[in-house]
Amino acid sequence: MNGCAERLSLYRKTLGLQEGEERMALLLAKTEHGLVEGRVAGNHRISVFKGIPYAKPPVGELRWKAPLSGYGWKGTLQAVDYSKIPIQPPRPKGSFYQKHFFPVNLERSEDCLYLNVWTPANSPEERLPVAFWIYGGGYTTGYSNKIEFDGEAFAKRGVVFVSFNYRVGVMGFLAHPELSKENPRRISGNYGMLDQIAALRFVRENIRAFGGDPENITIFGQSAGAMSCMNLCASPLTEGMFKRAICESCGGLNVSMYRKNASGLSAAEAAGEEIFEILGVKSVEEARALDAGSIADRVAAVPKFRFAALFPVTDGYCLPESAFACIMGNRHRKVDYLVGSTANEGYGFNEGKPYLLEVFKAEAENLYREGAEDFLRLVGFDPNKTTPPSDLFGDAMTSAGIAWNELEIARGGNTCYQYYFTKTVPGEESGAFHSAEHAYIFRTLDRFDFPYQGSDYELSDRMGDYWCNFIKTGDPNGNGLPRW
Repeated sequence: MNGCAERLSLYRKTLGLQEGEERMALLLAKTEHGLVEGRVAGNHRISVFKGIPYAKPPVGELRWKAPLSGYGWKGTLQAVDYSKIPIQPPRPKGSFYQKHFFPVNLERSEDCLYLNVWTPANSPEERLPVAFWIYGGGYTTGYSNKIEFDGEAFAKRGVVFVSFNYRVGVMGFLAHPELSKENPRRISGNYGMLDQIAALRFVRENIRAFGGDPENITIFGQSAGAMSCMNLCASPLTEGMFKRAICESCGGLNVSMYRKNASGLSAAEAAGEEIFEILGVKSVEEARALDAGSIADRVAAVPKFRFAALFPVTDGYCLPESAFACIMGNRHRKVDYLVGSTANEGYGFNEGKPYLLEVFKAEAENLYREGAEDFLRLVGFDPNKTTPPSDLFGDAMTSAGIAWNELEIARGGNTCYQYYFTKTVPGEESGAFHSAEHAYIFRTLDRFDFPYQGSDYELSDRMGDYWCNFIKTGDPNGNGLPRW
């Protein structure tokens, strides 16, 4: 503690300040698990704490087990660097998302359960609203310090921003009969979801130390992160833990996405048995002895398990039922919601090429099943044309948000807002692709090689105001903004 005081005193002297003369960023936080020292962010009124452990490292015998919370440290934790990213396969080199969003391969590790905090607070007594960010990536890839993610723009607007890592892919969602047998609840899988809940619990218990209000938390995610938000709204383990939810691209009544993670434990265990065959192991003990990176790469080499193949499952504990069933039964969290999508969601997944007609028709039949014929008629599907009539992926996202808000409004009680992002990214014939809004919301336009212009920065400022207003009060309006 004396060393911290000396460093803080030295910091004041370098700025030419006397004790108490000027507002100072909060650089030392006393959590339930130990002292944490952060650093001044780019904006000197904001402090950032990186790499705070919220659970014990899930390595060795803890691989494929629920996270162990209450993990502490001795002395003062120097929270100045991001942790290593979760184990995951690299994105295909040269692909759209690899070029723009995963430009380098960062060091990965099973020891990845860490979180980051940006705060504008001057003291722990300020009780500021909290944004709890959950990244996407199809539950297969993703990490908290991806190129576009940064909490400084949120903190600048008076919000304590939290990001964190959770386990993805085979390390985060593998189920297997032997894993279920060793679990007291006789279940397996959903480790990534339990990581999210453990991180949320850590924030609830410790965010006061960073000037945040544990009673004013907004969970906030995109793609698989939005699906995670909906799952958290359906899980009995999160009762009373947050006040609002922002779901970008995969929120709402997204039937196809919820269907993927609505499978029961037996189906997930069967997939796990296939994965053990791919790995050439006959037991969990043998699987735990393998290198984690090798496991992820070997599983991803099989097309069936390459991307968005392992999802949360209805296990009777974390998810007693699918989020869709929970919502339709009106058993989900009664909180404020902001749900939306982009205009060209499917662009990046098909590398900018139009979907083949037969693929479009097959996907429509898988998505809408008995309603597929009506859908194809409504969108003007013509088997004699060369290209499909619409972006099926985007259609599903947008209609999911509309259906969600219509249902919630009809039921009454919840505040619901919807957005539709249509801004074409300069230099791309992409329209508003899946994730295009991130650079605007996080105010990280300058981290990309797209030729953004002044109007893009103006839009970014407006979106940041809307999002932060919603996080603070449940209403995005204010600050002279056009009425939403």
